[in-house]
Parts: sequence; structure tokens; C-alpha cells
Amino acid sequence: MDLLKIIRTYRGWGSESAKVYIFLDEGLIDDAIKIVSELDGYHNDLIHRVMTAAVPYKPNWVIANSRRRAD
Repeated sequence: MDLLKIIRTYRGWGSESAKVYIFLDEGLIDDAIKIVSELDGYHNDLIHRVMTAAVPYKPNWVIANSRRRAD
């Protein structure tokens, strides 16, 4: 089975950080965005890491995500 498929479907508690680091390292920005879009402010560092990586690829998502979290 494809390792990335396993990572995408694994739902274990506390795995968000590992998933995001793997996805970003693989250049899978959309997968990383999917993970952090479901997270709350407790994960600010992880969210900011994805937002920084996403600026060149998905600037509209970064703006919308920033606005939503600022409200």
C-alpha cells in the first residue's frame, strides 16, 4: 500500500504535526492545508508553517484562512 495513502487516511490523535511535516516535505501543499484547516488556535505554529509554505501556491487560501482565524 502507498505510504502517502496510509498517512492521508490515518486518524490517530496527535498525528497532525507529523502529517503536515511529511506533506510539506513532499511538496503536497493541498494535503497540508486540509490537515490544518480542521485545527484550532492551539496549533498556531503548525498552521503558520503551512500558511508560509502555501503563500506562493495558494495565496487566496492564506488570506481567507487568516481572516477566518482573526475573527
